[in-house]
Amino acid sequence: MFGSMVLEVAIGIIFVYLLLSLIITAITELVSGWRKWRAQNLWAGVRNLLDSGQAAEWAAKLYDHPLIQGLSPAQKQNKPAAAADKAAKPNGPSYIPSRTFAVTLLEVLKDSDPAGKLAVQALNRAVDAAPDTASTADLKGWLLNEVKGLGDEGAGGALKRDVKALTDRIPDTVSLADAKKAAAAYLGKLPDRWLQMTIENLPDSKLKKSLDALLDESHRDLESFKKHIEVWFNNSMERVSGWYKRKTQLVQVLLAVAVTVVINVDSVLVVNALSQNQALRDAVVAQAQTFAKTQPAPGTAQPDTKATNTIEQLSTQLSRLDLPVGWVLPGQRAYSQDDQDFRVWPGWWPHGRFQDWLIFWWQTARFHFLGWLLTAFAISLGAPFWFDMLNKVINIRASGRAPEEQPKSPQKVPQPLEPGQAPGS
Repeated sequence: MFGSMVLEVAIGIIFVYLLLSLIITAITELVSGWRKWRAQNLWAGVRNLLDSGQAAEWAAKLYDHPLIQGLSPAQKQNKPAAAADKAAKPNGPSYIPSRTFAVTLLEVLKDSDPAGKLAVQALNRAVDAAPDTASTADLKGWLLNEVKGLGDEGAGGALKRDVKALTDRIPDTVSLADAKKAAAAYLGKLPDRWLQMTIENLPDSKLKKSLDALLDESHRDLESFKKHIEVWFNNSMERVSGWYKRKTQLVQVLLAVAVTVVINVDSVLVVNALSQNQALRDAVVAQAQTFAKTQPAPGTAQPDTKATNTIEQLSTQLSRLDLPVGWVLPGQRAYSQDDQDFRVWPGWWPHGRFQDWLIFWWQTARFHFLGWLLTAFAISLGAPFWFDMLNKVINIRASGRAPEEQPKSPQKVPQPLEPGQAPGS
């Protein structure tokens, strides 16, 4: 029975730590949403990914694209591009799918030379609109005329030289149908070719080197190039996630201390209560088993779940455990006579003499110091850790038995969920 009692006490204290960790996670989400940390980190990550002399301009154009605006809060949509650099940090999206990023980046690259992009479209129209009565020389003249206004530098200049080389390869003596066929073969590959021209003519920077490497790795295939950009983006977002975790880690530690004191969760008192009361242990273990079976693992909750509602539900769940958790008002019954003086709420502000108030708080803190310290350290480890631990201990208790217990018929033992894994997956 002793071994069984130890497991039941462990389940009870782990369950308390899990509920408190989930409360801290919900509070952290409220703070993060209010401060827009995810959106700010994503913006910084995108700018870092587009590392060049025009990183802010590139990022602003990318954020101003309709595909990205559709992921942003309502107040961000339809803002002009000039305001994107300022508006993206507080109001931009918190998450961008890798495919959306790849497609949008390629569109922004193609749009970096508007005159050249228009010329690409005009070349296709020139071939399609060429009348059957025209000559091959006429077609070549129309093609050259569409790129005549482009400068000699950059992607536009490369396109101009490409079209000149194309017309030089088509003799005037060939039929118009053959000339249109040769031009169509080139124009069919022109979108990919235009993208390559744009990348090759970017200013020398880390962005250009990265895109050149990805383009070579994809063997100049556009679809493969998009996939390589997705991998590149996902790898960068792992670093962004690390930035966010480091930013929230300190907040969670501070919240762990604050929640522990405000709720008054003393691990020593909780363990003593569980170890001395069989009925209390059974009730807490039953609630822990139900919670583990019915609740999704931390991180798998529905995105529309309100953090405030979650905090309220978790607080209600904690109060139902009937453990020595929380403060009692003067005159109310505490959990036991022994801790009566140290669970009566001292108050944030002195009542009566200031010296007596300080002494009362000092004695209360001394009594709870070890228990508070253990609780704060434990819940700072995070909800996924305690959710995983709860499932493991519940399974140990379910699959094992103490020597004094009578054998029971075999039963199916539920497997523990991995952190972030949804039940039934």
